[in-house]
Amino acid sequence: MLKLLKITGTLVGLVLLAMVAGAAFIHFRGIPHYPIPSGQFQARVTPDAVIRGEKLVNTMCAGCHRNADTHTLAGGPMLDAPSVFGKWYVPNITQDSTWGIGAWTDKELMVLLRTGIKRDGEYSPPLMPKLPHLADNDLEAIIAFLRSDDPLVAPDRTADMRSQPSFLVKFLSTIAWKPLPLPAERISMPDSTNQLELGRYLAVNLDCFSCHSADFKSNDIMNPEASLGYFGGGNRTLNLKGEILL
Repeated sequence: MLKLLKITGTLVGLVLLAMVAGAAFIHFRGIPHYPIPSGQFQARVTPDAVIRGEKLVNTMCAGCHRNADTHTLAGGPMLDAPSVFGKWYVPNITQDSTWGIGAWTDKELMVLLRTGIKRDGEYSPPLMPKLPHLADNDLEAIIAFLRSDDPLVAPDRTADMRSQPSFLVKFLSTIAWKPLPLPAERISMPDSTNQLELGRYLAVNLDCFSCHSADFKSNDIMNPEASLGYFGGGNRTLNLKGEILL
């Protein structure tokens, strides 16, 4: 009996040691890195694409990336991020080559927007939306606008602050949150004469469902209709301190 207790105690101790070692590894390694997908990509830049891109960026990106002091997309503190996720900063996405995306290639931008993998391979957690269902033309339009001469994206040397993800974010990024796959084929724009098809594209492919469904944690980004409370509302609204309003 005593021998059995010793063996059990040893096994429990080893399990606890493994758990502590695993937690330490996750904490010090941080958010995982992944290989950059291979292949080529070049956005087609046209005047119409820039106009379309301006609408998309102002609708989908500027809310987080607009800097209140410089009035550019220079980023800043993400004040509405829940404190359980750590301390987060929205990155500078102006054309500055040091602090912004001026040195990024079109492919690097595409990979980030589609998969969540940054140019250095680090994964971007779900605090940044991913756009796996966005039509290729709209993706190119976003990049075209980011390359344009609009004052919103003019080079701004506001320095990026390094986010401080919590252990929870590091843990979830290790076991649950993963990069999304690149589309297997080109995604076409919807038929503009088909109101149902166009409406679904605007509401689903442009990611409206993420906020308007029951809970961010139960959203299914690859199969939006499978999200809990799909378009039924329920996601809690946060103020700029990350506190629940409703």
